[in-house]
Amino acid sequence: MIVSNATDLKGRFYFSKKDREDFKDKVVVFRFHDYLCFLTMQEWNQLLTKNLRGKVTERSRTARFLCSSASVKKIDIDGKIYIPSKLRERRK
Repeated sequence: MIVSNATDLKGRFYFSKKDREDFKDKVVVFRFHDYLCFLTMQEWNQLLTKNLRGKVTERSRTARFLCSSASVKKIDIDGKIYIPSKLRERRK
């Protein structure tokens, strides 16, 4: 998992070569508080299966909140993804 707010002026985030290898070609990005969080597909699936089972609890509410803003993005050949505008906007 990567937590950052380091986007360029066009709303792109750049992954290092090592991170690109870890994330393969897809990344799940979501906003938590004022930070952008990046998870591998495997980490995302683990989060969902762990927190969205059974009855509604505070953990499942949090997971559902994260799902509402999550976006799956493909990492391009240069190691960058475009952050959707709804995720670039910080809370005021």
